[in-house]
Amino acid sequence: MVALADEANKALIDKYNAQSQTVILVRTIKKKEFATDLTPIVQAYKQSNDKAKFEQEMKAKIEEVIK
Repeated sequence: MVALADEANKALIDKYNAQSQTVILVRTIKKKEFATDLTPIVQAYKQSNDKAKFEQEMKAKIEEVIK
């Protein structure tokens, strides 16, 4: 978790264009970072409260990213 109000986190927040409740998955391959925004999945869960669907979508996205 990164506090948006903390000035020490400004570079990280700017790098990933983070806003309130942003969820980013970062994968590093050979010193190069690849960021995937998982926020839409989290927001959909907040609205539906469908835990099974949330887990399924998160698992699928993570598996896609780590291939």
